[in-house]
Amino acid sequence: MKVSSLLFLPFLFTVPTVAQTTESHEEHEHFVKFRTQVDTVTPYFKVSKGKTSQNPWNHLDFYNQAENFQFAIVTDRTGGERPGIFSVGIEKLNLLKPEFVMSVGDLIEGYTEDVDQLNREWDEFIGFIEQLEAPFFYVPGNHDITNEVMEEIWEERFGRTYYHFLYNDVLFLALNSEEAIQGSGGGGIEDEQYEYIKRVLEMHPDVRWTMVFTHQPMWIYENPRRWWDVEALLADRDHTVFAGHYHNYVKRERNNANYYTLATTGGGSRVRGPLFGEFDHIVWVTMTDNGPVVANLLLDGIFDDDIRTEDLANMVNMVSSEVAMTIQPGFNPNVTQQEYTAKIQNYSNSPMKADLHVMDATGTTITQTIPLDLEPNSVVMQDISVDHADPIQVKAAYRYAFDGYPDLETEQIVTLQPQFFHTLADTDRRVKVDGDLSEWGQLRYSSAYALDMTSQTPVDPADGFRFDVSMKRGKLVVAVEVTDDEYYVPGGNPLNQDGIGVI
Repeated sequence: MKVSSLLFLPFLFTVPTVAQTTESHEEHEHFVKFRTQVDTVTPYFKVSKGKTSQNPWNHLDFYNQAENFQFAIVTDRTGGERPGIFSVGIEKLNLLKPEFVMSVGDLIEGYTEDVDQLNREWDEFIGFIEQLEAPFFYVPGNHDITNEVMEEIWEERFGRTYYHFLYNDVLFLALNSEEAIQGSGGGGIEDEQYEYIKRVLEMHPDVRWTMVFTHQPMWIYENPRRWWDVEALLADRDHTVFAGHYHNYVKRERNNANYYTLATTGGGSRVRGPLFGEFDHIVWVTMTDNGPVVANLLLDGIFDDDIRTEDLANMVNMVSSEVAMTIQPGFNPNVTQQEYTAKIQNYSNSPMKADLHVMDATGTTITQTIPLDLEPNSVVMQDISVDHADPIQVKAAYRYAFDGYPDLETEQIVTLQPQFFHTLADTDRRVKVDGDLSEWGQLRYSSAYALDMTSQTPVDPADGFRFDVSMKRGKLVVAVEVTDDEYYVPGGNPLNQDGIGVI
């Protein structure tokens, strides 16, 4: 239970200059103070007393200490931006309601001295931030400050390039790894910023924790200038460091602390997943009595309460259960060539893609993949022809594009037996439609293959059928004898029920 909004929360924001008095020459910070006025400081909890000492809960140690809080971090948006990802991240942040949001730089593409282009890029980014409900704290990256023109624009828009603030007795240091303007791999801390960091840390020796935010992970470089001196200043205090830049998540334990290089929130990535450290995420940090607890929330794992509405559930259930493909044989007397017509139907209100793979009985592909695109609620007919006299399988892989959700993927496999053709002529045989096949004698044709309809796998041909056909005064007469040791009566698709079909 988070109740920080029910407390007097001191938020101290510093101006990066340091003033000296003429009398003592002691250094002082200039603070702008913000407090949240509330009616009560005590969380309200009341529960009725049970008849026994036993209760249906584990304990009542609510996680609601006044000094603890949650904030979020977004990481690189650019450096090969994939459009649309960062704006989704903003939407997810508004769902999560952090108390504020930190960044680690690379907010625009930059790398230009074209002032108009740079202002367009910053206007676009600020447009994203205007949609964010929580306070947002900027940190520059190499894509934000790469040359003096970009540095000037940053200062015109945001003022300082490094700063600090206090929140619930936690010190936040937002640093500028781009002071030397050397671009990627050239990050470092220069003398003036080092002296600023040193003074800030001296002024706040007893804070609960120190959080450091920078763009480039300078601890992996050979010559990050004064960064090693910064680490020496941090070594004897509880601290955590967050960086971005490499679009590849790594947690390192160094300098008696955790140092994080974050992945992306829309920046260039192959997005191969956690094993490669490649994913789009928001970092969720909960400050506790024992220090920060860090959780990585992947963007594609955060949804609002419309994640599955009744309409969507009905649609997904329908496309998952309906038979999207039916196949009819063609009539070709050439037994070495099989011809079929597949009917694929999109039952959904969303676009659908289908890839048809024709394989032999061993699963080896014997034709090229047939790609199909289906509009919502549409039908496509596809001819299939193979030079193959043995059973074949048609595997259909379906992909439905539901707006705002990952694609829904399903598949279907249809096994097809070779088709044999016989010429019929009228017969004088006295045939009665009475279930008695004695007048037929030995039925001439038998199933060469038998298929279990529930599993779509071949079974013993003895569990199949024999049949015969004849013509009588222009009418087709069919006799079928079936051997089956299991009587199957499912609900659902009639194609999977016991019965005899004549195509």
